Amino acid sequence: MNKCLFTVAVDGYHPEILAETVPLMEKYAFKIGADFRVITDRRYPELPPTYEKMQVYDMGKGYDLCLLLDADIYVTEDMYDVTRLDIVPEDCVGVWMEYDPRITINFDEYLKLDGSETILATNFVLTHAAQHELWKPLELSINESLNRMKRTFVIDEYCIGRNLKKYGFKKAQMVLPGAVDNLFFHSNVTSKV
Repeated sequence: MNKCLFTVAVDGYHPEILAETVPLMEKYAFKIGADFRVITDRRYPELPPTYEKMQVYDMGKGYDLCLLLDADIYVTEDMYDVTRLDIVPEDCVGVWMEYDPRITINFDEYLKLDGSETILATNFVLTHAAQHELWKPLELSINESLNRMKRTFVIDEYCIGRNLKKYGFKKAQMVLPGAVDNLFFHSNVTSKV
């Protein structure tokens, strides 16, 4: 299986954190048989830096599986392979965390903003080739996209959540027994911007 682990580190994002997390992710990618790519260049400078995760759409074409981890996730050498099909079936998008979209979104024709559904947090997301459209950048104008947001910094999660519904993808919660705060740790340090 041809796979790639991605992370985003743009705009001088916390070099002291990257000095620790990037080598750990690179070792983890090797362990699970994946290529490793750090997205460092801005393609969407008019949007918050989190939106650069959408570069996986172009950079991940040709892979059977794409895994994205936030740059502030520490992965130990003992972390097991989350790309196994018993963790995320091939017909599902793998997601570690979700939340109520009403917290961040004002309007969307695909997402229900009535409390009956959740939106994916994009800190730890896995897609198989069949769900690659999940990473497709928004087809809305910048102003229209930003006007739909209560908190523009999570525009990546808006895009991913919208695409999940738009394309009718199923999701699978990555349960990851024994891993959280033991085999990996998400420090949740946002960009300086």
